[in-house]
Amino acid sequence: MTETDIKKLYKAIAADFKIITRKTELWTLDYCEEILYDIRVMLTNGFLDKISLILDKPKYTPFKVKQFKIGTTDRVVNERPGGNDWEKGDGDRLHVVLNYSSSWESKTNEDKVLFQRQNLKNNWVSTSINTNFTELQKTVTRKYSTGTHGIDRLDFN
Repeated sequence: MTETDIKKLYKAIAADFKIITRKTELWTLDYCEEILYDIRVMLTNGFLDKISLILDKPKYTPFKVKQFKIGTTDRVVNERPGGNDWEKGDGDRLHVVLNYSSSWESKTNEDKVLFQRQNLKNNWVSTSINTNFTELQKTVTRKYSTGTHGIDRLDFN
């Protein structure tokens, strides 16, 4: 992906994250920016396959999810961010799960730790959360595209 492609796709993700942060009031905008900073760095380096923004209710029970699936595409569609119907009081906690690409997974543990320490603002840790969210209904709600790259935003409810 070119830097221009990454910028365009990142802007769509960032807009969705910021809208949800403002509407749910479960994160500060500063914390949201820190998470987005790390996502941009990981995206720029080709280290991400999926990004899941999860709303829990009660805690640790996914209630709603916005998942951004990164890949290649031959479509020309590039929709605008939006359609975020999460509101204050809808859930107890917001959190993010990153699914990494084979480029990241092929790194040694030492290289991963060094990369995180030198480039990221947050300490990302492993989780056992299944990001297929089979207990929720899935719908593709947005298609963000640029060139031959794209992100499908899947909404799980």
